[in-house]
Amino acid sequence: MCTGAVGALGNYIERSGVATTSISLIREMSEAVVPPRALWVPFALGRPLGATDDAEFQKNVLRTAFGLLDTAIEPTIEDYPLEVPDKGSSETWSCPLNLTPESSGSLVERLLAEVARLRPWAIET
Repeated sequence: MCTGAVGALGNYIERSGVATTSISLIREMSEAVVPPRALWVPFALGRPLGATDDAEFQKNVLRTAFGLLDTAIEPTIEDYPLEVPDKGSSETWSCPLNLTPESSGSLVERLLAEVARLRPWAIET
């Protein structure tokens, strides 16, 4: 779920009397939505808990986010103080989809071509 939706949902849930907190990967989006409590993390998109295969680091991120429930009494965006530890990994993210340029043709033809490109990935998930 995107940062803006989580912040907006947090505001809605808070009106029912339930405290919420969230983790933000895009600070500007959180600032626009003004969530009840958010922890902004300086990690890559798709990695809200930081390093993969580092349970202690990930638990620390969660503890910090949950800690906002005890300390923040008004809308707050707190910065997470640590960077992801460098474990010498050279992991490269890539999109497995072949997103070729849009083909010419009618809207229906373009839509069918897009569905055909996405279908193998939908079946795999």
